Amino acid sequence: MTVSTHAAPSAGPVDEVGAQRAAFRAVTGKQPGDPHATARSVITALAGATHPQYLLLNSPAISTALEELESMLTKIPADEPPVRSDDFIRGITDSPRQEVGVGHGIQVTTISPGVIDTGWAEEVTNDEGKQIAQSLDEGAIGPERVAEAVVNALDQPADVTVSDIVVHPTRQDC
Repeated sequence: MTVSTHAAPSAGPVDEVGAQRAAFRAVTGKQPGDPHATARSVITALAGATHPQYLLLNSPAISTALEELESMLTKIPADEPPVRSDDFIRGITDSPRQEVGVGHGIQVTTISPGVIDTGWAEEVTNDEGKQIAQSLDEGAIGPERVAEAVVNALDQPADVTVSDIVVHPTRQDC
């Protein structure tokens, strides 16, 4: 028994282009909204000194953005208490300190550096971000200052643990 796998002949390319052209013409000028207002919005947004992160140009886009924001607003409060709490960081570091420090005599130190001059400000490409990074970097301390504090903690005898090191520029508001 032989089964034919040939498809029925399709319309030629000219017929397909003609059908697409007719479909396009059928909706041209009948789309919802004001294309001139949309074009003005795009031009205004792109002509400014700063550009919007999002340019919402129709109702579905606005609805989707609002749904995303509402979703985020319901999730953030659940994460807020541990994130804002100093106890969160303390808990993360105290747990291994208890397990390996107290249990096995291993020194565990939390190092909390402030603004350190690592050259990172020069890598920022966004103009606004670059200004902020450079202003932070002006009062930054050198990495050798953090290294000195770490060496100090490491130089302690085995029965002494420096639990926390907070190293930051003198003029940094903590």
